[in-house]
Amino acid sequence: MKLSSFERRFLRLIREANPSYKDLFLLIARNDMQSAVTLRTLLKVEKKFDINLIIVEVLKSEHHPYLKEFIKEHTNVKYIIHLLENSDELRYTKHRLIALKYAQRFNNPLIVLPYTAEEMTAYFLNEVLQGYLQGILLDILYRVSYPLSSSTISELKMKAYKKDPPPTYPTLPAALLIEQLGNRVPLQSVRKIYRKWLQQVKFPNIRNN
Repeated sequence: MKLSSFERRFLRLIREANPSYKDLFLLIARNDMQSAVTLRTLLKVEKKFDINLIIVEVLKSEHHPYLKEFIKEHTNVKYIIHLLENSDELRYTKHRLIALKYAQRFNNPLIVLPYTAEEMTAYFLNEVLQGYLQGILLDILYRVSYPLSSSTISELKMKAYKKDPPPTYPTLPAALLIEQLGNRVPLQSVRKIYRKWLQQVKFPNIRNN
């Protein structure tokens, strides 16, 4: 199976989370373009690992399930809908806490989050460094992969289907920070900066039960 350069990058970032043969992948998706591209690419490259996949599509009440149609021919995939209680903005920390909730139901799953380079930057700068630290528990307790984090939203638009939902964009405050940072630091490197920051921060008495 020949992979494109995008698919090779995607696969390399999946491998950073140390997947194993017949591993359980847990994709915490949203109703957006990023999640659709992530799922389609994951279904293609997963043959390298023969994984079992659980998709949790996080939906607002006004959204319709979209990702289920891509898994009809895949017997190793389970699909779950998570309805948000209200239509407030789905911040990255909230999205990650939903991921943590589902991760606790299974035995050491590998979590896949569909965050682009801009979104990793927005999460780190606009939430983590502003004191919203609950979401980092996911990285501390579980294997987490960000297979889109070397790609930008504009790059992903070339991979999207016409019927895909629109992309999720960082909010305006984060977008302004990203614009300022993008002239100095490649956004694709923020994932590594975030990982190094996590390694330097000490969190006593936290362990995965």
